[in-house]
Amino acid sequence: MAIPLMLNLKGKNALIIGGGNIAYRKIQSLLKAEMKITCISPRFNNKISHDTRISCIKSIYESKYLDNIQLVISATDDVEVNNRVYNDCRKRNCLCMTVDKKNPSDFSFMATREIEKLVIAVSTYGESPMFSKYLAEHIINNIENEQLELLEKMIIERKEKLNRDV
Repeated sequence: MAIPLMLNLKGKNALIIGGGNIAYRKIQSLLKAEMKITCISPRFNNKISHDTRISCIKSIYESKYLDNIQLVISATDDVEVNNRVYNDCRKRNCLCMTVDKKNPSDFSFMATREIEKLVIAVSTYGESPMFSKYLAEHIINNIENEQLELLEKMIIERKEKLNRDV
């Protein structure tokens, strides 16, 4: 069973196997988290190959690419490659996501929306990403200014309490 959690991944190493549109979408989330991204594929779409924040290695997947990697996304259209990547990650205690739904994954992405210091995250355990996106958008669009003001007040109160307790 999965649990929702926020991870600070800044500066951690991520490996993406695959060079297409799905890989690119996953990479965008990892870049937002300020991860160091390496992408392995025999070919890359233009968005990946022209993004200087991504280290591209034109190659087929080999387990040696998992050295010093903390998080892996196998975004290929080859179920056998995705399965091999997942099994190699298991041996190295490395978190892995496969995008094919035929192989297991250690994590999935939630639909997220942000406003000021509030993050709304919704998941259907990967069953309906479009619904998750719709609901997160609906929630964020219905946040009122009074609620954001209350949030800010509660943040200040918490900081004051923590300072008193020290």
